[in-house]
Amino acid sequence: MSFATPDGLKPAVGTKNERHHIVCIQNAASQATLYTKALVDNWADQTPQQAHAFLSKPDVTVTNENDKEGQLPKIKALDATVQAAFGGIARRLEDELTASEAAAARAEAELTAWETENDAKAGAGHRLKVAALQTASAVAAARKAKQEHARAIAVGVIRLSWSRGASAEVDEAGRPRCSVVLAMCLLVLPLYDVLDAVAGRLRPGSVIVLDEYVMNPHWEEDEYMAFQEAVAEHGWEYRHLGISLVSQQAVVQPLV
Repeated sequence: MSFATPDGLKPAVGTKNERHHIVCIQNAASQATLYTKALVDNWADQTPQQAHAFLSKPDVTVTNENDKEGQLPKIKALDATVQAAFGGIARRLEDELTASEAAAARAEAELTAWETENDAKAGAGHRLKVAALQTASAVAAARKAKQEHARAIAVGVIRLSWSRGASAEVDEAGRPRCSVVLAMCLLVLPLYDVLDAVAGRLRPGSVIVLDEYVMNPHWEEDEYMAFQEAVAEHGWEYRHLGISLVSQQAVVQPLV
């Protein structure tokens, strides 16, 4: 419900950058409007710090208590992480422009010195002329990259990145396709419901991240089973892109 800016996360609800989609499952499905409104009302304007304060309270329980220890610090630092990412891009673009301008200045100086010394103009194929043109082209490309980055931020980073082929990124009901599905359900039925809900919204290249897929005591009866049931129901072929025996996670790609 937030979008990234150079100043950190900002509320996206009610703006052109709104991109969250809530699908209620099991008992909540009968009152989907109520629960959806409650989630939006409670979380739309929450900062990462406020979310951390709420989720770290002892009455907020999770299936795996280690998740609170591992994930809460990441939530608290999310604003700083976003700002650092934007700052890193801006610094890299500025450094590339500075370096290309310096290289172009050196190339132009060498060309001018040669032409002065020889009292002649270098031909189009002369190595110094070629170097001067190439470095000038690099400067133009670096300036364009910096300008495009600034323009992307000004008009909304997310919308700019979605502008190409947007019509192909929705399903028959007009709902956005899913590129990445992060499933952290553990129990079979909730996870199956999630996979069933997103099945029609997958596209070629979509991946599903399963949080506790292997190596827990009953792994064959938990997320693994739910995924296999979804595979059978929807006729998916799939491949494993990665499995971690330490974190118990897996990344799978249905071949849709």
